[in-house]
Amino acid sequence: AAQLLGWKQIDCIIFTGDAMQAQLLEIDENLIRRELSDLDRARFLAERKRVYEFLHPQTRDGGDRRSDQFANLANWSAERFSAATAKKLGLSERTIQRALERARKIDPEAAKLLATTRFADRGAELDALGGFSFERQRAIVAELLDAQSPAASVRDAAIRLQYLTAEAPNRRAQQAAAMINAWAKATLPQAREEFLIHLVAGATPGVLKVLAREMAKRQGGEA
Repeated sequence: AAQLLGWKQIDCIIFTGDAMQAQLLEIDENLIRRELSDLDRARFLAERKRVYEFLHPQTRDGGDRRSDQFANLANWSAERFSAATAKKLGLSERTIQRALERARKIDPEAAKLLATTRFADRGAELDALGGFSFERQRAIVAELLDAQSPAASVRDAAIRLQYLTAEAPNRRAQQAAAMINAWAKATLPQAREEFLIHLVAGATPGVLKVLAREMAKRQGGEA
């Protein structure tokens, strides 16, 4: 291709290192790709942790710190995996730790089956799946991928398999959570003030009494 384009030179990076260091570079290249699903990111980060801690064994929990010679090696100052990876990839340590936990909890066979499905990029569904044993995960995935009547979610599949009991939705709790969430998202003080004015203006005496009682309770006074 370069010859067809008439190129005389090709930019390149010369790498000197062993097979494990080369593998770390390959993993990082995959992690930088923005189109990675939540499942792929978890898988690559778990593999990166394995290789990184092989190259820097002193960063492992319970790593060998007894040898004076080992302690004097140049790479003794290597950061722990999550901190080093966060800097390398521009992610938060919490994001990395959550992905590692996800990779640890999901059955490898189940992960392979989900890799090319819509569930691979649904973190909440992956976390729900990780709450079951590996054996049950495989059964749940079979329900999710059923050709005739696929389950809509991990929860739906678990209910079909009687791993969970179907519960009637608590509409009161759902609506209260939605309003609390909307309040939390409204960061402008003026917006919150307008909402409170609207709330008080349309409130019944009973609601106003509840509000007064809650305010007094929080301030340590009497309603």
